[in-house]
Amino acid sequence: MRTLPHFKSLLQLLRGSRRADSEPVPQDDLPKIAEHVTDAGYYQEVSFRYNSAQVICIMLLSVFLAVSLMTNASLLSADNLIYFVKDLANTVSLRESEAKDTMVYSGDDNNQYVLYREGLAVLGQQKLTVFTATGREAHSHLLSYRAPRLASSGRYLAAYDLGGKSVSLYNSFTCVKEITTAQPVRFVDVCNKGYYCVVTDGTEYASEIVLYNDSHRMINRYRLEEYTLCADLKQDASEVMLVSVSAEQGRMVTHLSFAVPGSNEWSGQFSVNDAYPVACHYTDEGNILLLTTDALYLYNTQGQQQNVYLFGDLDIRAFRADGNGCVLMTRANAYDATTRVMAFDKQGNQVYNVVSEDQIYDACYLDGTLAVLGEEQLTVYRDHTSEATATATFQASYETVLAYEENGEFILCGEAKAIVVKPE
Repeated sequence: MRTLPHFKSLLQLLRGSRRADSEPVPQDDLPKIAEHVTDAGYYQEVSFRYNSAQVICIMLLSVFLAVSLMTNASLLSADNLIYFVKDLANTVSLRESEAKDTMVYSGDDNNQYVLYREGLAVLGQQKLTVFTATGREAHSHLLSYRAPRLASSGRYLAAYDLGGKSVSLYNSFTCVKEITTAQPVRFVDVCNKGYYCVVTDGTEYASEIVLYNDSHRMINRYRLEEYTLCADLKQDASEVMLVSVSAEQGRMVTHLSFAVPGSNEWSGQFSVNDAYPVACHYTDEGNILLLTTDALYLYNTQGQQQNVYLFGDLDIRAFRADGNGCVLMTRANAYDATTRVMAFDKQGNQVYNVVSEDQIYDACYLDGTLAVLGEEQLTVYRDHTSEATATATFQASYETVLAYEENGEFILCGEAKAIVVKPE
């Protein structure tokens, strides 16, 4: 074994003096290295290994960046890169410590609101504004829509002009695709995989549906003789559902058609007699919630009816339906001043039936919780009871309530601003 050279001399130099009478250090107490490594070779070998590891890391990073750029080339834009650079300056911290209570946007009687990437998207006739989960304005896009509509999957956002010919698709916080259709747009849906379908009027047929993949390439075009009123894509883009209506022998018939993206054949079809469709959605279990003007249906993928709730003589004033369930605001008749809020879960079962003499602007249902927005108060119901379990009061007037999935917070959207509340 060899010992490190001049250790004693270096130690004395650091102390500022050299003692001639100092005792020698025992050889066994000194650090040792392998015999085959020379004094200078030890540091050279360590340096060589460090440099090798550095080169390997740089090569792996270069390969990762090259593969990422190639696979996401269609989604990259200058706005995305600018937003990425801006976000590098943000430190990771608890959402509660950073969140803003108020989000301000352009006032518009036609404003539409959806949750997007844990934040809020607001679309009016002239502008789309997107806020992050912390309440910061991340993106704005000037548009010109007569009847603005929004569709959000959480990861992707679609803005379109109902009855117009413009569709814009957003990923992250920038516009990645703009489409001008040949015929007026009726409906647009988008899924988390980036596939989206655009339903328009047809020329030779009543409806034309174009399906795009996540690279914005058209992969299917469907033409139906019936008027298609709504559509839904499974979040993994494994199937698309088209719901249309026709008049046959003096009665309305709703037609449901299913297709696998990329295939030219229908994977399934069935009809519902005496029904006019309003909304359709896949549930998490793969079943189908179908809302019509007269009933709420639940079907499995084979077209077998699992549940139904008939509205009877109820006057349906407003509704909200998605894969989590359905909320209806009803009255006994057109002259009744009492509003009844009914909530149905994803199995089609009625779980809430709340009656209010006060004015109700909106309501939403999520994961067993019903939130009812009234004048200067938000009332929350849990555990399938008709007694309020939490409330939040405020001074301004708001018209739309949106519910976060996990943290028990709600966004209240008004004419020109939105606030975040947590009822207690």
